[in-house]
Order: sequence, then structure tokens, then C-alpha cells
Amino acid sequence: MIKPYYETQLGKLYYGDCLEIMPNLELVDMILTDPPYSKEFNWVWSFLSKQSLNIMKENSHLISLLGHNQLPIAISELSKNLRYWWICGLGNNRSNKLFGKNLIIKFKPALWFIKGKRLRENNGYFPFDFISVNKDDFKDSKKLHKWAQPELFFDNFIRHLTTIDSIILDPFLGSGTTAIACECLNRRWIGIEISEECCELSVKCIEAEVSQLKLWR
Repeated sequence: MIKPYYETQLGKLYYGDCLEIMPNLELVDMILTDPPYSKEFNWVWSFLSKQSLNIMKENSHLISLLGHNQLPIAISELSKNLRYWWICGLGNNRSNKLFGKNLIIKFKPALWFIKGKRLRENNGYFPFDFISVNKDDFKDSKKLHKWAQPELFFDNFIRHLTTIDSIILDPFLGSGTTAIACECLNRRWIGIEISEECCELSVKCIEAEVSQLKLWR
């Protein structure tokens, strides 16, 4: 039995390698994540595809942000065991020049796959396929960790595709944005993070959010 690094009433954070931890977890209703974008992490897509057979419930969702250059391999690997549903995006309202492709990037892609033949109904709620944030909000999301993404993106899918009985997994939790969005929406969550430094940061961010929520509720 793997012991959590940290727990709240709603969630558990595991410190370690997702390759070792994921096979031992309970079934989940959604995988919502943002893995590293460099080529050395291209193994992620094959791993997520294979693990989805064992850890995802029928008609559940896998939604992941990713780099533009990862799209071909991610779609190829995920399609082996999951059903492609849609491509979504996160607009950052700033211009990033990509000289190798001779273009200016205005958004980050996200892939949405499902396990099963149909999309699970959620009381008629539908997520947006594109979330745009202003420059200030985008900068704020980077204050604690340079790779963190705006919470609004995660909130969009958790709010519209899950219920309070759902379990959301982020195998690359980073600074804890997925967990924080779950705490705000009263959803159960599981996070995995291989960096102890990021685990400590996640705990700090989650505890701050939980403390605020206790004051509001």
C-alpha cells in the first residue's frame, strides 16, 4: 500500500513516479493533466494510453494540455486505446515566436479523449473548447511555478464533465492547480508528483486554498 505524501478531506497527493503509482490506484472518472513538453517525455502518451485501460472508468475522460509538436505522437498513442473526442485550447493573449515553424503562437493545445463509445451525460452541461485568459491572469499563474497554467482551464472541464462523486487524477500535478480546482468545486482528486520540491509547493498552495474555502463555506 502506497502512503500519500499529503491528504485533504477530498484528495490525496502521492510523491513518486507515476509509472509505479498509477497501476495501484482506484478507478477514476477523469485524467486531467499537463505533462512536460520536451522530447524526453514523449513516453508519457504511450503510458497514459495503456494505463487508461486499467484506471479509467467506462465513458470517462482524459484531457491533457501539451506542446504543439507533441500532437502527432500524442494522438497516435492515445488513439490506440481511447476514442478521440475533440481538440481544445488555452489562449494566453501573448505572442510567442516559433522560429522553426515561422509563426507566432497564440494558444496552447489540449487533447480530449474518452474511454468508451459515448460521452457521459452530466445534466446537460457542456465545457468550452477554448479558454482565454488575459495577460495579468496568465502571469499570476506563473508566480509560484514557471510551468503552472491558469486554474480557469481546469475548472472548465471539472465543472462541466464531473459531479461531486467523481474522482479526478493528475499524474503530473506540478504546483497543484488541478487539485486546487477540485477543492474549489468539491471534487475528489488524486495527484502524483515526482519532484519533492513541487510536492512541497503543491501542499502550500492547496492548504492556502483549503483555508480560504473554510472561511467561505
